[in-house]
Amino acid sequence: MPKCCCKRLLVMRERAAGPQDPQVAIVRTRYADLLSQSHQFPEAELAYGRAIGVLERAGTESTEAYALAVQHLAEMYERRSQYIQAQVQYRRLLDIVERGALGAEARAMTLDRLAHICEERKEWPEAAELYRNEMSLLGSTGATAQTIDRVQAKLAGLESAQRRPTP
Repeated sequence: MPKCCCKRLLVMRERAAGPQDPQVAIVRTRYADLLSQSHQFPEAELAYGRAIGVLERAGTESTEAYALAVQHLAEMYERRSQYIQAQVQYRRLLDIVERGALGAEARAMTLDRLAHICEERKEWPEAAELYRNEMSLLGSTGATAQTIDRVQAKLAGLESAQRRPTP
């Protein structure tokens, strides 16, 4: 959906249901996605923030939409190499996934992204622990052998790096 159409839909829904309606927040998340894709990052960040605030208060019926909005915000920060902000949002997402019982697949994906962010921030012991946690879940998610091999390779690389003496 083009950004202008999504903006019109958002305005119409907001007038009809009010800004605190979870369905309006879902449309606002989609609009934030379009803003992010258009490199309008400050506007996207504000839209995600408003949507997340509403969905956070909406309760369990909106858990998946809440998780998705937080995930998209974290991904936007990650794409922009804003690793501290991405890490905060991925930790928030992990909490949502665990509390909302969204399944092993969602938890494994979140652990993977958080581990990657820790790698980027050179927090290698924490990254290795997160990858170990992800590995313990992958068998129950139906992950491909390629995915398992990738995580094992990441983990082996981190563990090897941690054993090397630092100059």
